[in-house]
Amino acid sequence: MFVRRHNLHRGIKAARSQYDAWLDIVTRAEWRNPEDVKASYPKASILKAGRVVFNIKGNDYRLIARVQYQAGIRHLMDQHGLTRADMVPILGTPSRVSEVLSGKEGLSMAMVQRLRARFRVPADLLLPPPRKARSPRPTKRVAA
Repeated sequence: MFVRRHNLHRGIKAARSQYDAWLDIVTRAEWRNPEDVKASYPKASILKAGRVVFNIKGNDYRLIARVQYQAGIRHLMDQHGLTRADMVPILGTPSRVSEVLSGKEGLSMAMVQRLRARFRVPADLLLPPPRKARSPRPTKRVAA
């Protein structure tokens, strides 16, 4: 996850160590979707537009952060010196590139295959984790 450090904790000395611990965790996190965030922070609240509310210092303070789930693609682009225009042959159209990079749209299998071939990375790094299967509903028994 990409973290842009802000000095928002200045003036709140009581929460500084908790903020620093949070920052250390999210800097190393590789969240690919909101479920990954909830697995790390069960009490986090997922909001629209990739925003997440984290409780700091036992819910005394709340930190609202925008999580960029597609930061992995941005990192690959930075490593290879690519622009959004360079991603059009891989992801489709300029608007599709914007949608994928903003997190509004996910990757299709064709996109994953092209990204994997271009950057030589395993497909599982680009795919979201599998969803948990729903348990079947119990059927009602009818008395004979």
